[in-house]
Amino acid sequence: MGSPFLAWAWLKDTKPEALARAQKLYARDCAACHGLEGKGDGPSGKHLPGMQKMGPMMPAGPADFTDARRILSASDVVLQGKLLRGGMGTGMPEFGSLYSDDELWLMVSYVKTFVFGK
Repeated sequence: MGSPFLAWAWLKDTKPEALARAQKLYARDCAACHGLEGKGDGPSGKHLPGMQKMGPMMPAGPADFTDARRILSASDVVLQGKLLRGGMGTGMPEFGSLYSDDELWLMVSYVKTFVFGK
């Protein structure tokens, strides 16, 4: 888990109402694969290739958003791009046609809350 200070710094400009909206979007669109707690253990994601398709040493299945090293080392732009265009061969669909630009960025912030245990 990340530190409380780091969590505060990361999310200080994100309003609770906005995170509540993102939580609903996540539950509707992401939890089936990434799991309700963001651990990458959702029932629909169990057999997705994940990054393994690109390299055998990479993890299979959906990303674990509780993995601080993985999530905090990814830039917001990379995460936004994954949402926008999908996982490109990993089994993750694109959400660029489903979400507004604001919602894409909000989801980036929301995904990072899993590192801090919400």
